[in-house]
Amino acid sequence: MQQDIEELVELQVCDGEIARLSAEIAGLPAKVAAIEAALAAARAALASAEKGLKAEEAARRSQESDVKDHQLKIKKYRTHMDTVQNDAQLKALEHEIDFAEKAIAALEDAELESMERTEGFDAAKRASSEEVENQSGLLAREKERGAAVKSSNETRLVLLRKERERVRLLVGEKALADYDRVSKAKKTGLAAAWDQKCSACQMMVRPQRWNDLRSADVETPMMCETCGRRLYYDVGHGTDASKEALALKALESLA
Repeated sequence: MQQDIEELVELQVCDGEIARLSAEIAGLPAKVAAIEAALAAARAALASAEKGLKAEEAARRSQESDVKDHQLKIKKYRTHMDTVQNDAQLKALEHEIDFAEKAIAALEDAELESMERTEGFDAAKRASSEEVENQSGLLAREKERGAAVKSSNETRLVLLRKERERVRLLVGEKALADYDRVSKAKKTGLAAAWDQKCSACQMMVRPQRWNDLRSADVETPMMCETCGRRLYYDVGHGTDASKEALALKALESLA
């Protein structure tokens, strides 16, 4: 019975490492996707800034052309003023000149506003360009890191799965069935007990059961009355001598 505990602890550590490494591999695409999304957003922001710059440049060219048109009209109207024959014609020309001058003033104000917007688009373009460069570098590094992690983890998983099968053959049939049943529901099938508590669910163990659990010659598997995990007394809890620490070191020595 005690031998089953030793092997089950090693099996559970092995299962935990397999789950951890598998989850790490499974999570790699999400990390890449998140960076790709950030890169796409930065590129979209850059494209928007560039589009804004082009639109403002086109608007200012149009405004400058309109200003020139109004200036030519003013020049023409002033020339005509020298040949007017009555006050009505003079006032009409003055009205047209005033209208053109106001239009020029409005266009110049609009041009200043366009230049201010251009400054904003310029700043956005610089920031977006920098972000595109940063995210592109980050994506390349993450893909390289992810490939290395995947390769390393997959190599490690091959060894761990072989070790897992080896350990499972050493565990008694009933103990293994109980472990598989509970771990399927709870993710772990056994739990160390210390300070008179189940380490998994933190519920207290009754005094008599606690004494029985610590007995070296206990023969009956003891299950936590709250979470259903099989309990074992880990006298080395918190030290390198604990059963879990020793099992982990054994797995780390796999090459």
